[in-house]
Amino acid sequence: MGTGKVGAPLGGRVHWLLWHLSAEFKRAYKLSFDYEYHNYHFVRHEDGNIRKLPIDEYIVIRTSRRCFRCMYFNYNNNYFEYFSEKTSFAMAEHLLKLFRKIKATE
Repeated sequence: MGTGKVGAPLGGRVHWLLWHLSAEFKRAYKLSFDYEYHNYHFVRHEDGNIRKLPIDEYIVIRTSRRCFRCMYFNYNNNYFEYFSEKTSFAMAEHLLKLFRKIKATE
């Protein structure tokens, strides 16, 4: 988890969701994001090879200042999950919990 001073660093904005995610999660997924709107797409491939089919993916959309919505799909288990959280910290916790649950079943 990110630690440090309260507030954004000088000279720029912070993607708080990325700040709260663990290094383990960020290493496992390829990330694409929209800087302006804080929308995220995380995708994980077998052995990290993008030429192989994806294992799973998350699409996170920030729909308002206090609402992050996420759609998750796992290709191996044909498992869908849709959820929303009020803060970036809560969304990061939910993503990590789901990631660890799926990782334990692999």
